[in-house]
Amino acid sequence: MSLIKDCVARAVRISYPLTRRSASAGLGPRMQFSTTNAARASQIDAATVSRITEQEKKLTGLDGPVKGGPTARAQAHATRGRTLDGAAVSDIAQGERHLTGADAPMTGGPAAQAQHMATQNVRRS
Repeated sequence: MSLIKDCVARAVRISYPLTRRSASAGLGPRMQFSTTNAARASQIDAATVSRITEQEKKLTGLDGPVKGGPTARAQAHATRGRTLDGAAVSDIAQGERHLTGADAPMTGGPAAQAQHMATQNVRRS
């Protein structure tokens, strides 16, 4: 597992902007996500999990998802019937950090995909 983390850390540079709050507090890069209404968020379904899995496979170069990774986190939310909201996106980001060892999610990675899908769902409502 550490080999994957080392390879990903070398191959990708994280380019998330610092927020004023995190920069002034010395917290470093962080992912920002919010929905104005949690009821607008959609259920996490097979299509959502599939898209996150595809991003995870691109990230790791493996044929399938990794235990404890973003797909596993998304699947756990899906089996509980939860929505794709800020808490779910945050949990998926934690799974991504588990893979990469980085402090922040990667641009275009599984957490970014989940955030994009959640934002699209809110806009459609």
